[in-house]
Amino acid sequence: MRIGYIGLVLMILFVFLAEFYAFPQIWKIGLFAPAVYAFSGFIQARQRFCFLFGFIGVFSIAGRKARVGDDLKIKKDRNKALGIVAQVFISSLLVTLVYYFLTAG
Repeated sequence: MRIGYIGLVLMILFVFLAEFYAFPQIWKIGLFAPAVYAFSGFIQARQRFCFLFGFIGVFSIAGRKARVGDDLKIKKDRNKALGIVAQVFISSLLVTLVYYFLTAG
């Protein structure tokens, strides 16, 4: 959740600066980067699943990392990680596009 909140603060800061300093419209797509950061934190926290660990085939319990031993479980984890990445990408893209088009003058 901490990463999500940091990303949210960065998003708000970006919007504030973009509007205060009248950034060119094309620069407003830069909101995508802090949005990805925010959504990745919030979605991973909600799912209780780290997509990076899912991709590399490890898990962590009480701070101790271990390899996932079963190939079927690794495949399942990678599919879940891809789903989370897709959610992060789509959510970030939507927020960025809404901001971009709402501020188009």
